[in-house]
Amino acid sequence: MNDLKLDRMDTKILGVLRKNGRISHQELSLKVGLSPSQCLRRVKRLEAEGVILGYSAVIDENKLGNDINAWVIVKLQRNSPGARERVALLLKNRPWVRLATGVTGDVDFMIRVVAPRMADFSKILIDELNNHPDISSTQSFLCLDDLVGGLTSMAGPAAVVDSAQA
Repeated sequence: MNDLKLDRMDTKILGVLRKNGRISHQELSLKVGLSPSQCLRRVKRLEAEGVILGYSAVIDENKLGNDINAWVIVKLQRNSPGARERVALLLKNRPWVRLATGVTGDVDFMIRVVAPRMADFSKILIDELNNHPDISSTQSFLCLDDLVGGLTSMAGPAAVVDSAQA
C-alpha cells in the first residue's frame, strides 16, 4: 500500500519536470505558481521520498550512429532456477540495451535495443540473446517512430543522476 500523499501542486511540479528536468527552480516556481523557496522545498521532499529518482537526458540515437531501434521480447526457459536473475544481469551490462523491463503474460522481458546497422542488430539477437542458455525465444519489432515520449537513453546506473551531485 502506498501511503504517499501528493497534492495538486506536487502533481503540477512533477508534470513540468517530466517535460523538462533541467528547468531552473525559478522557472519551475513561475510555471506552477509557487515562490522559489516553496517550490525548491517541494522538489527536495519529492526527491527525498523517492518520487523523483533522478534526472536523465533524452538522446537522439540516430545522431550517435544507432540507426536500428527495436523492441525485443524475451521468453525464458522454464524450469531454469535463477534464469531471470542471470538474464537481468546480462541486460544490465550491455551497451545496446536502453530499457529492459520484466513483464506479465507469456513472455518475461521487453527490451529496447539500439544498434548501428541491421548486421549489428542481428549479431545481438543471435550471439547475445538467442544463444543464451536461459533464453528460449525472442521476438523483435523494429521501431518506425516514437509517438509519445521518446527513447530515453538508460544504459545502466550512470543514466540516473543523483540530484545532490547535480
